[in-house]
Amino acid sequence: MSRTRTTCWKRIDCADGLPKSLLREILSRLHYCGEDLSGYRLIEAAGASGLEIAVRAEKDEEAAIRTVVDLVSTLASGYVEPPTRITFDRRDRGNPLFPQVIDELLASGEIQFPGPGRATLRGRPLRLRDAIDRLLLRIASEVGAEPQGYPTLLSIEALERCDYFASFPQYITFATHLREDLGTLRAFVDRVRSGRAADESTSTALAAAPEEVLSPTVCFHCFEQAQDSILPADGGAPRTAINRCYRYEAGNLSGLERLWDFSMREIVFFGPAERVQGGLAKTRDATEGLVDRLELEAWIENAHDAFFIDDFKKAGFQAAFDLKHELRMPLPAGSLSVASWNVHNDFFTRAYGVSLEGGARASSGCLGFGLERFVHAFLIQKGADPDRWPAVLREELR
Repeated sequence: MSRTRTTCWKRIDCADGLPKSLLREILSRLHYCGEDLSGYRLIEAAGASGLEIAVRAEKDEEAAIRTVVDLVSTLASGYVEPPTRITFDRRDRGNPLFPQVIDELLASGEIQFPGPGRATLRGRPLRLRDAIDRLLLRIASEVGAEPQGYPTLLSIEALERCDYFASFPQYITFATHLREDLGTLRAFVDRVRSGRAADESTSTALAAAPEEVLSPTVCFHCFEQAQDSILPADGGAPRTAINRCYRYEAGNLSGLERLWDFSMREIVFFGPAERVQGGLAKTRDATEGLVDRLELEAWIENAHDAFFIDDFKKAGFQAAFDLKHELRMPLPAGSLSVASWNVHNDFFTRAYGVSLEGGARASSGCLGFGLERFVHAFLIQKGADPDRWPAVLREELR
């Protein structure tokens, strides 16, 4: 979405005076208001925040404003700004930032962006990503996690069981194929030869109804793996895996910070609530130790997931009960979440029919690291010269 070629700015009155935290949530969802908007911006007036939008000249201005007002009103309904609670703080290291480092790696060809939300790594950033994952795998080993190998595809049924589509419809990337029909295949070949292989009508005329998605996270494979089963009374060994994950975020896609197609390392716990929370606490302690060994500025604070419009109130519940915490690192403008700890209680185990021997209630929780995000935030702090990276990484790269 262009933010420079705009028409007349229109004030969204119902957004006046809303907390900045809520306005940021609104901004991240304006990309889903159709193609009528040519721009939007936060404004400051008399110490209060507000929102202005610009509508494309050829579009229906009143209809576009109604859509935005509906979005704002829905998200603002019952919103309570959660207090920020920082449980680990290493923001005082005074590390200088290297804001040009990504441009340097783009110039060298070690980072490329061949399409929206897709990144290609080689050389230093690739070696860094793999070294970081090896360090994370040691954390997984310390808590007894067993490595798993999962596919990229995940069944639609698996996500339906936990109502994921209602909470995060904006992320979904469906996987489909041409219908299993000779006439369909020949029609597709004809389209290829006429230069229309992937036009909009292909999906409606030739593609089969999707049964799979590209998985948005690793832990859903764990739930699908454990569904309708009885686990040992202690939940069994935690599980860990690295996988490609896919979350489409429209105009929010940005560099390595927010990719459509990215790598995630997860550690997933099942068992009684106290064992799950104890396991997550051990990984948090180990991560804090890793932050110190990597000499990084970082902190851990409470957070919530990016629930979509109609399920946004779940974010308040998540924040109020400290069910999610994020490891954040500074950027030249703002900060970036590079990992999160998530307490699921028995939400997913009930949805997937997972129980424990002896009849105790099963809980689950996970730790997820976004590897490209970590690479980005690390490079901003430490630069691209491996000889100047902390000793723990230099040793890992030998």
